[in-house]
Amino acid sequence: MSVQSKSPKPLQLFCAYAHEDQTLQHKLKESLEILKKEEVITDCYYRKIGPEKEWHYQVDDRLNTSDIILLLVSENFIASGYCHNNEGNTNAEFKQAMELHNAEKATVIPIILDSIHWINTPFGKLQALPKDTKGNKPVSDWKSRDKAFKNIAQGIREEAKKMVNSTSSKASKNTQTATFSGLGIIVLVGAIWIYSNSQQSNISEPRPTTNILPKTEILNSTGWILIGKINNTSSSLTTEEPLIEPFIDPPVIPSRKSVVTVKYEIDLRKEKPPSSELLQKLQPGDQLVIFQVQQIAKSNQNSPFEVWAQVRKCNQNCQQ
Repeated sequence: MSVQSKSPKPLQLFCAYAHEDQTLQHKLKESLEILKKEEVITDCYYRKIGPEKEWHYQVDDRLNTSDIILLLVSENFIASGYCHNNEGNTNAEFKQAMELHNAEKATVIPIILDSIHWINTPFGKLQALPKDTKGNKPVSDWKSRDKAFKNIAQGIREEAKKMVNSTSSKASKNTQTATFSGLGIIVLVGAIWIYSNSQQSNISEPRPTTNILPKTEILNSTGWILIGKINNTSSSLTTEEPLIEPFIDPPVIPSRKSVVTVKYEIDLRKEKPPSSELLQKLQPGDQLVIFQVQQIAKSNQNSPFEVWAQVRKCNQNCQQ
């Protein structure tokens, strides 16, 4: 029995920002338009923190229905008292946002606008954006503000994909449990029927043999996967070069015979593009051995190169 897969539901965003940072909020809104067109997100509600104090004690209803909660962190944001009021108490809306995050009902992502000391804040342990290969890098430290917000949009895209895959994985496990439970009943009833009939007959007949593939042959499938993209102008690939939209961890171009981990669900195909023969779906956590890595020509000048790798899915270990 096959289960039809539904398209992932676009995620809802909520963004809190200080009214002094409205220019940067507009820039963020522009950078998120591509995610709306790709149907990664539906929309983003922007919560402006003004000089009035009503928001100290209110929780916006749209916060509770959001999947990703963005905090535009700056000196103005810290000074606004959105996290703590003058009495040192946690404000209701921020408290609710962190409770949703801790319950895995939403993800809170700080967007660092200024070079401020934010590590010791209540959200200091969260994964923040934007970031480069060295770690977090505030928007103010980027030479190009456009690149900074493009990096932010990419980070939100990756988090959205991670959340959708996590939800799909849980739903798939529940479906498989129900399916195998039903199969167990069918097999048991069938076994009783066969046993009952065998007792009624004294004729000995040869049993048909069934060809079953070895488990290692199933688990050690070999094929090609898309591991990410690069903005490389040369015709050669450099090991450890960071990948854009990576499907593996670590998110860099791997070396031959190295072992990587699948980050998001990805198709394992018999050949690299334009072949469309699907072997199986690789799941987050699957380990792979890299045989070779190749880049695929861009469809147009503005598109990044796709990077594909020939891999083998490991069994219990990744020994060659």
